[in-house]
Amino acid sequence: MTTIARTQHNERVASGAPARGLYAFICSAVGFSLPHLTHFYDLRDAHDQQIGFGRASGPTMARLKAERAGATFFVDEF
Repeated sequence: MTTIARTQHNERVASGAPARGLYAFICSAVGFSLPHLTHFYDLRDAHDQQIGFGRASGPTMARLKAERAGATFFVDEF
């Protein structure tokens, strides 16, 4: 699955162009009350609206869950 740089993502958003599909941010869930859920994903549509959110037991599992939810690419940092 493709991962794009945050700067590339920011340039697209600033231009007003829609994304080329559903995408996700993956981020650590620091301070979350369930210590085994260390990461989360934030799923966005082509118009940058949040359409999904979930927690996982690591970055790899967060990516897999985001893919299952429909993400077609990832932004490399939150």
